[in-house]
Amino acid sequence: MDILVVTTSYPLRKGSVSGVFVKKLAVQLSKFARITVVTPADDNTVVDSNIKVARYAPLRMQKLAHGPGGIPVALKSSFFAWTLLLPLIFSMLFQCIIHCRNKDAVLANWSVNGLLAGLAARLFGVPVITVLRGSDVHPNQSKGEKSLILHMAIKLSSKVVCVSERFYQLLSANYPKYQHKFVVISNGVDGEYLDLNSARSIDSSIPVLTTVGNLNPKKGVQDILEACSILHQRRVPFAFNIIGDGPDKNRLKEQAERLGIAESVNFIGSVPNEQIATYLESSTIFVFASYSEGRANVLLEAMASGLPIVASHIDANRELITDTENGVLFETGNPIDLAEKLTELINDNLVRKRLAGSARKFIIINGLSWESTGEKYQKLLISCIENAKCVA
Repeated sequence: MDILVVTTSYPLRKGSVSGVFVKKLAVQLSKFARITVVTPADDNTVVDSNIKVARYAPLRMQKLAHGPGGIPVALKSSFFAWTLLLPLIFSMLFQCIIHCRNKDAVLANWSVNGLLAGLAARLFGVPVITVLRGSDVHPNQSKGEKSLILHMAIKLSSKVVCVSERFYQLLSANYPKYQHKFVVISNGVDGEYLDLNSARSIDSSIPVLTTVGNLNPKKGVQDILEACSILHQRRVPFAFNIIGDGPDKNRLKEQAERLGIAESVNFIGSVPNEQIATYLESSTIFVFASYSEGRANVLLEAMASGLPIVASHIDANRELITDTENGVLFETGNPIDLAEKLTELINDNLVRKRLAGSARKFIIINGLSWESTGEKYQKLLISCIENAKCVA
Protein backbone atom coordinates (compact mmCIF):
# COMPACT_ATOMS: atom_id res chain seq x y z
CA MET A 1 0.00 0.00 0.00
CA ASP A 2 1.39 3.43 -1.04
CA ILE A 3 0.08 6.40 0.94
CA LEU A 4 0.78 10.07 0.34
CA VAL A 5 0.62 12.25 3.45
CA VAL A 6 0.04 15.95 2.75
CA THR A 7 0.61 18.40 5.57
CA THR A 8 1.70 22.01 6.12
CA SER A 9 3.33 21.11 9.44
CA TYR A 10 5.86 18.31 9.83
CA PRO A 11 9.21 17.84 11.66
CA LEU A 12 11.83 18.02 8.94
CA ARG A 13 14.73 17.16 11.23
CA LYS A 14 15.47 15.85 14.71
CA GLY A 15 14.36 18.16 17.50
CA SER A 16 11.76 20.01 15.43
CA VAL A 17 8.43 20.73 17.13
CA SER A 18 6.49 21.32 13.91
CA GLY A 19 3.62 18.86 13.40
CA VAL A 20 5.07 16.16 15.65
CA PHE A 21 1.66 14.49 15.96
CA VAL A 22 1.46 14.18 12.16
CA LYS A 23 4.78 12.36 12.12
CA LYS A 24 3.65 10.07 14.93
CA LEU A 25 0.66 9.14 12.81
CA ALA A 26 2.92 8.63 9.78
CA VAL A 27 5.12 6.30 11.83
CA GLN A 28 2.09 4.17 12.64
CA LEU A 29 1.01 4.15 8.97
CA SER A 30 4.50 3.04 7.94
CA LYS A 31 3.93 -0.24 9.75
CA PHE A 32 1.60 -1.35 6.96
CA ALA A 33 2.25 1.06 4.07
CA ARG A 34 4.95 2.94 2.18
CA ILE A 35 4.69 6.58 3.17
CA THR A 36 5.61 9.67 1.17
CA VAL A 37 5.18 13.08 2.81
CA VAL A 38 4.53 16.35 0.98
CA THR A 39 5.14 19.43 3.15
CA PRO A 40 6.45 22.99 2.73
CA ALA A 41 10.20 23.51 2.63
CA ASP A 42 12.00 25.52 5.30
CA ASP A 43 15.35 27.32 5.39
CA ASN A 44 17.41 24.12 5.54
CA THR A 45 18.08 21.23 3.18
CA VAL A 46 16.02 18.07 3.76
CA VAL A 47 17.85 14.77 3.39
CA ASP A 48 14.99 12.29 3.97
CA SER A 49 14.08 10.92 0.53
CA ASN A 50 10.53 10.12 1.67
CA ILE A 51 9.83 13.81 2.37
CA LYS A 52 9.01 15.87 -0.74
CA VAL A 53 9.22 19.56 0.07
CA ALA A 54 7.30 22.31 -1.68
CA ARG A 55 9.75 25.13 -2.36
CA TYR A 56 8.16 28.56 -2.59
CA ALA A 57 10.95 31.13 -2.06
CA PRO A 58 14.74 31.42 -1.82
CA LEU A 59 16.06 29.03 0.83
CA ARG A 60 16.63 31.56 3.62
CA MET A 61 13.12 33.05 3.15
CA GLN A 62 11.21 29.77 3.56
CA LYS A 63 10.01 30.38 7.12
CA LEU A 64 6.26 30.45 6.60
CA ALA A 65 5.15 27.00 7.73
CA HIS A 66 7.26 25.34 10.39
CA GLY A 67 7.63 27.92 13.16
CA PRO A 68 5.66 27.88 16.46
CA GLY A 69 1.96 28.11 15.61
CA GLY A 70 2.58 27.36 11.94
CA ILE A 71 1.25 29.43 9.03
CA PRO A 72 -1.54 31.30 10.96
CA VAL A 73 0.97 32.75 13.43
CA ALA A 74 3.48 33.57 10.67
CA LEU A 75 0.83 35.51 8.75
CA LYS A 76 -0.08 37.53 11.84
CA SER A 77 3.51 38.40 12.64
CA SER A 78 4.62 39.72 9.25
CA PHE A 79 2.98 41.38 6.26
CA PHE A 80 5.77 39.97 4.09
CA ALA A 81 4.59 36.46 4.97
CA TRP A 82 1.41 37.08 2.99
CA THR A 83 3.44 37.51 -0.18
CA LEU A 84 4.71 33.95 0.25
CA LEU A 85 1.31 32.37 0.78
CA LEU A 86 0.20 32.13 -2.86
CA PRO A 87 3.54 30.68 -4.07
CA LEU A 88 3.34 28.13 -1.26
CA ILE A 89 -0.19 27.10 -2.24
CA PHE A 90 0.76 26.60 -5.88
CA SER A 91 3.92 24.73 -4.93
CA MET A 92 1.99 22.39 -2.60
CA LEU A 93 -0.58 21.75 -5.35
CA PHE A 94 2.21 21.01 -7.84
CA GLN A 95 3.86 18.55 -5.44
CA CYS A 96 0.52 16.87 -4.80
CA ILE A 97 -0.05 16.41 -8.55
CA ILE A 98 3.44 14.96 -9.03
CA HIS A 99 3.25 12.53 -6.14
CA CYS A 100 -0.41 11.46 -6.30
CA ARG A 101 0.33 9.34 -9.32
CA ASN A 102 0.55 5.61 -8.50
CA LYS A 103 -0.54 6.18 -4.88
CA ASP A 104 -3.32 4.08 -3.38
CA ALA A 105 -4.66 6.89 -1.19
CA VAL A 106 -3.87 10.37 0.12
CA LEU A 107 -4.08 11.43 3.75
CA ALA A 108 -4.35 15.22 3.99
CA ASN A 109 -4.00 17.09 7.27
CA TRP A 110 -6.07 20.28 7.66
CA SER A 111 -8.76 21.46 5.28
CA VAL A 112 -6.52 23.53 2.98
CA ASN A 113 -4.44 20.42 2.26
CA GLY A 114 -7.63 18.42 1.79
CA LEU A 115 -8.62 20.89 -0.92
CA LEU A 116 -5.22 20.82 -2.66
CA ALA A 117 -4.85 17.06 -2.39
CA GLY A 118 -8.45 16.57 -3.48
CA LEU A 119 -7.92 18.57 -6.66
CA ALA A 120 -4.72 16.68 -7.49
CA ALA A 121 -6.07 13.24 -6.64
CA ARG A 122 -9.07 13.68 -8.91
CA LEU A 123 -6.72 13.62 -11.87
CA PHE A 124 -5.74 10.04 -11.01
CA GLY A 125 -8.87 8.69 -9.31
CA VAL A 126 -7.09 8.36 -5.95
CA PRO A 127 -9.22 8.50 -2.77
CA VAL A 128 -8.47 11.30 -0.30
CA ILE A 129 -8.99 11.22 3.46
CA THR A 130 -8.86 14.65 5.08
CA VAL A 131 -8.06 14.96 8.78
CA LEU A 132 -9.55 18.08 10.33
CA ARG A 133 -7.69 19.62 13.25
CA GLY A 134 -7.97 22.53 15.69
CA SER A 135 -7.87 25.47 13.30
CA ASP A 136 -10.35 23.91 10.85
CA VAL A 137 -13.55 23.80 12.88
CA HIS A 138 -15.01 26.11 15.50
CA PRO A 139 -18.59 26.91 16.58
CA ASN A 140 -18.76 30.36 14.93
CA GLN A 141 -17.33 29.28 11.59
CA SER A 142 -20.26 29.59 9.20
CA LYS A 143 -19.18 31.75 6.29
CA GLY A 144 -16.17 33.34 4.62
CA GLU A 145 -13.23 32.05 2.65
CA LYS A 146 -12.17 29.57 5.29
CA SER A 147 -15.58 27.91 5.30
CA LEU A 148 -15.43 27.69 1.50
CA ILE A 149 -12.09 25.89 1.77
CA LEU A 150 -13.54 23.53 4.37
CA HIS A 151 -16.61 22.86 2.25
CA MET A 152 -14.53 22.08 -0.84
CA ALA A 153 -12.18 19.84 1.13
CA ILE A 154 -15.13 17.85 2.46
CA LYS A 155 -16.67 17.60 -1.02
CA LEU A 156 -13.44 16.32 -2.58
CA SER A 157 -12.70 13.80 0.18
CA SER A 158 -13.83 10.20 0.36
CA LYS A 159 -13.80 10.38 4.15
CA VAL A 160 -13.23 13.17 6.68
CA VAL A 161 -11.63 12.34 10.01
CA CYS A 162 -12.73 14.37 13.03
CA VAL A 163 -10.22 14.22 15.89
CA SER A 164 -12.97 14.77 18.47
CA GLU A 165 -16.64 14.01 18.97
CA ARG A 166 -17.34 17.76 19.12
CA PHE A 167 -15.86 18.19 15.64
CA TYR A 168 -18.15 15.45 14.39
CA GLN A 169 -21.23 17.12 15.87
CA LEU A 170 -20.37 20.53 14.43
CA LEU A 171 -19.65 19.16 10.96
CA SER A 172 -22.79 17.03 10.96
CA ALA A 173 -24.86 20.09 11.86
CA ASN A 174 -23.20 22.42 9.34
CA TYR A 175 -22.77 19.92 6.48
CA PRO A 176 -25.59 17.35 6.85
CA LYS A 177 -25.31 16.44 3.16
CA TYR A 178 -21.88 14.93 3.82
CA GLN A 179 -22.52 13.34 7.21
CA HIS A 180 -21.85 9.88 5.74
CA LYS A 181 -18.24 10.92 5.16
CA PHE A 182 -17.47 11.89 8.74
CA VAL A 183 -15.71 9.53 11.15
CA VAL A 184 -14.14 10.10 14.56
CA ILE A 185 -10.56 8.96 15.14
CA SER A 186 -8.75 10.53 18.08
CA ASN A 187 -5.04 11.13 18.24
CA GLY A 188 -3.12 8.94 20.64
CA VAL A 189 -0.25 9.11 23.11
CA ASP A 190 3.06 7.27 23.21
CA GLY A 191 3.43 4.40 25.65
CA GLU A 192 6.34 6.18 27.37
CA TYR A 193 3.90 8.56 29.05
CA LEU A 194 1.98 5.71 30.65
CA ASP A 195 5.27 4.38 31.99
CA LEU A 196 6.07 7.58 33.89
CA ASN A 197 5.91 7.71 37.67
CA SER A 198 4.75 11.15 38.78
CA ALA A 199 4.11 10.20 42.40
CA ARG A 200 7.29 11.86 43.68
CA SER A 201 6.56 15.19 41.96
CA ILE A 202 2.95 15.17 43.14
CA ASP A 203 4.29 14.99 46.70
CA SER A 204 6.76 17.85 46.09
CA SER A 205 6.98 20.50 48.82
CA ILE A 206 7.20 23.24 46.17
CA PRO A 207 4.48 22.48 43.61
CA VAL A 208 5.62 22.66 40.00
CA LEU A 209 2.95 23.91 37.60
CA THR A 210 3.57 23.14 33.93
CA THR A 211 1.94 24.19 30.67
CA VAL A 212 2.95 23.31 27.12
CA GLY A 213 1.98 25.06 23.91
CA ASN A 214 2.63 27.79 21.38
CA LEU A 215 2.85 31.18 23.03
CA ASN A 216 -0.04 33.07 21.49
CA PRO A 217 -3.09 34.66 23.16
CA LYS A 218 -5.51 31.81 22.48
CA LYS A 219 -3.41 29.46 24.64
CA GLY A 220 -4.28 31.50 27.75
CA VAL A 221 -0.80 31.54 29.29
CA GLN A 222 -1.45 35.16 30.28
CA ASP A 223 -4.32 33.91 32.46
CA ILE A 224 -2.09 31.36 34.17
CA LEU A 225 0.40 34.12 34.99
CA GLU A 226 -2.39 36.22 36.50
CA ALA A 227 -3.49 33.22 38.57
CA CYS A 228 0.11 32.67 39.70
CA SER A 229 0.21 36.29 40.84
CA ILE A 230 -2.78 35.59 43.06
CA LEU A 231 -1.01 32.51 44.47
CA HIS A 232 2.02 34.70 45.16
CA GLN A 233 -0.13 37.24 47.01
CA ARG A 234 -1.59 34.41 49.11
CA ARG A 235 1.92 33.13 49.87
CA VAL A 236 1.13 29.82 48.20
CA PRO A 237 4.46 28.32 47.05
CA PHE A 238 4.84 27.36 43.38
CA ALA A 239 7.15 27.19 40.39
CA PHE A 240 5.70 27.59 36.91
CA ASN A 241 7.29 26.00 33.82
CA ILE A 242 6.23 27.35 30.43
CA ILE A 243 7.29 25.01 27.62
CA GLY A 244 6.94 26.43 24.13
CA ASP A 245 7.74 29.43 22.01
CA GLY A 246 5.87 31.96 19.94
CA PRO A 247 5.16 35.63 19.23
CA ASP A 248 3.88 36.38 22.75
CA LYS A 249 7.00 35.22 24.58
CA ASN A 250 8.44 38.68 25.29
CA ARG A 251 5.06 40.09 26.29
CA LEU A 252 4.53 37.20 28.71
CA LYS A 253 7.99 37.74 30.20
CA GLU A 254 7.14 41.41 30.73
CA GLN A 255 3.86 40.39 32.35
CA ALA A 256 5.66 38.07 34.78
CA GLU A 257 8.04 40.90 35.70
CA ARG A 258 5.18 43.35 36.18
CA LEU A 259 3.32 40.90 38.42
CA GLY A 260 6.41 40.32 40.55
CA ILE A 261 6.56 36.59 39.92
CA ALA A 262 9.41 36.39 37.39
CA GLU A 263 11.65 34.47 39.82
CA SER A 264 9.05 31.69 40.03
CA VAL A 265 8.38 31.46 36.28
CA ASN A 266 10.65 29.47 33.96
CA PHE A 267 10.38 30.19 30.23
CA ILE A 268 11.91 26.94 29.00
CA GLY A 269 11.22 27.55 25.31
CA SER A 270 10.68 24.91 22.64
CA VAL A 271 12.02 21.48 23.49
CA PRO A 272 12.13 18.31 21.37
CA ASN A 273 8.98 16.26 21.78
CA GLU A 274 10.92 13.36 23.26
CA GLN A 275 11.91 15.61 26.20
CA ILE A 276 8.36 16.63 27.12
CA ALA A 277 7.90 13.45 29.15
CA THR A 278 10.83 14.38 31.39
CA TYR A 279 9.28 17.75 32.24
CA LEU A 280 5.90 16.19 32.91
CA GLU A 281 7.45 13.62 35.22
CA SER A 282 8.94 16.38 37.36
CA SER A 283 5.67 18.36 37.50
CA THR A 284 3.00 18.51 40.19
CA ILE A 285 0.04 19.91 38.26
CA PHE A 286 -0.53 20.37 34.54
CA VAL A 287 -2.34 23.61 33.66
CA PHE A 288 -4.04 24.04 30.29
CA ALA A 289 -5.77 27.40 29.78
CA SER A 290 -6.51 27.36 26.04
CA TYR A 291 -9.47 29.30 24.64
CA SER A 292 -10.05 26.86 21.76
CA GLU A 293 -8.70 23.48 20.70
CA GLY A 294 -9.45 20.53 18.48
CA ARG A 295 -8.03 17.69 20.56
CA ALA A 296 -4.85 18.81 22.34
CA ASN A 297 -2.21 16.08 22.24
CA VAL A 298 -0.32 17.56 25.15
CA LEU A 299 -3.40 17.26 27.34
CA LEU A 300 -3.64 13.57 26.48
CA GLU A 301 0.05 13.17 27.28
CA ALA A 302 -0.29 14.90 30.63
CA MET A 303 -3.23 12.67 31.55
CA ALA A 304 -1.33 9.56 30.53
CA SER A 305 1.62 10.74 32.62
CA GLY A 306 -0.51 10.52 35.76
CA LEU A 307 -0.70 14.25 36.44
CA PRO A 308 -3.64 16.08 37.99
CA ILE A 309 -5.05 18.44 35.36
CA VAL A 310 -6.52 21.93 35.68
CA ALA A 311 -8.00 22.89 32.31
CA SER A 312 -10.21 25.58 30.79
CA HIS A 313 -13.92 24.86 30.43
CA ILE A 314 -14.01 24.50 26.62
CA ASP A 315 -15.70 21.80 24.54
CA ALA A 316 -12.50 19.98 23.57
CA ASN A 317 -11.34 19.75 27.19
CA ARG A 318 -14.74 18.64 28.46
CA GLU A 319 -14.57 15.63 26.14
CA LEU A 320 -11.55 14.45 28.15
CA ILE A 321 -12.02 15.99 31.59
CA THR A 322 -15.01 15.39 33.84
CA ASP A 323 -14.80 18.07 36.51
CA THR A 324 -13.55 16.77 39.89
CA GLU A 325 -13.46 13.18 38.58
CA ASN A 326 -10.33 12.98 36.40
CA GLY A 327 -9.34 16.64 36.49
CA VAL A 328 -10.57 20.11 37.36
CA LEU A 329 -12.17 22.61 34.99
CA PHE A 330 -12.06 26.37 35.50
CA GLU A 331 -13.98 29.17 33.85
CA THR A 332 -12.19 29.98 30.60
CA GLY A 333 -10.38 33.32 30.75
CA ASN A 334 -10.95 33.74 34.50
CA PRO A 335 -7.62 33.88 36.41
CA ILE A 336 -9.41 34.24 39.75
CA ASP A 337 -11.28 30.97 39.29
CA LEU A 338 -8.08 29.32 38.07
CA ALA A 339 -6.23 30.54 41.17
CA GLU A 340 -8.96 29.12 43.40
CA LYS A 341 -8.77 25.71 41.73
CA LEU A 342 -4.97 25.68 41.88
CA THR A 343 -4.96 26.66 45.56
CA GLU A 344 -7.35 23.83 46.41
CA LEU A 345 -5.23 21.27 44.58
CA ILE A 346 -1.92 22.51 45.93
CA ASN A 347 -3.29 22.20 49.47
CA ASP A 348 -4.77 18.71 49.02
CA ASN A 349 -2.28 16.00 48.12
CA LEU A 350 -4.87 13.21 48.33
CA VAL A 351 -7.15 14.87 45.79
CA ARG A 352 -4.19 15.41 43.44
CA LYS A 353 -3.33 11.71 43.59
CA ARG A 354 -6.94 10.66 43.03
CA LEU A 355 -7.35 12.93 39.99
CA ALA A 356 -3.99 11.83 38.58
CA GLY A 357 -4.90 8.16 38.83
CA SER A 358 -8.29 8.75 37.21
CA ALA A 359 -6.74 10.74 34.36
CA ARG A 360 -4.32 7.95 33.50
CA LYS A 361 -7.09 5.35 33.78
CA PHE A 362 -9.21 7.37 31.31
CA ILE A 363 -6.45 7.13 28.69
CA ILE A 364 -6.06 3.38 29.22
CA ILE A 365 -9.76 2.51 29.24
CA ASN A 366 -10.45 4.52 26.08
CA GLY A 367 -7.48 3.04 24.22
CA LEU A 368 -6.00 6.43 23.39
CA SER A 369 -2.66 5.15 22.12
CA TRP A 370 -0.97 5.79 18.79
CA GLU A 371 -1.04 2.05 18.12
CA SER A 372 -4.83 2.02 18.41
CA THR A 373 -5.09 5.17 16.30
CA GLY A 374 -2.92 3.61 13.59
CA GLU A 375 -5.10 0.51 13.46
CA LYS A 376 -8.21 2.64 12.94
CA TYR A 377 -6.57 4.56 10.11
CA GLN A 378 -5.46 1.30 8.52
CA LYS A 379 -9.05 0.02 8.42
CA LEU A 380 -10.29 3.33 7.05
CA LEU A 381 -7.64 3.47 4.33
CA ILE A 382 -8.31 -0.10 3.22
CA SER A 383 -12.03 0.61 3.05
CA CYS A 384 -11.54 3.78 0.96
CA ILE A 385 -9.11 2.06 -1.42
CA GLU A 386 -11.46 -0.90 -1.95
CA ASN A 387 -14.43 1.43 -2.58
CA ALA A 388 -12.39 3.45 -5.09
CA LYS A 389 -11.51 0.25 -6.98
CA CYS A 390 -15.19 -0.77 -7.10
CA VAL A 391 -16.18 2.63 -8.54
CA ALA A 392 -13.37 2.45 -11.11
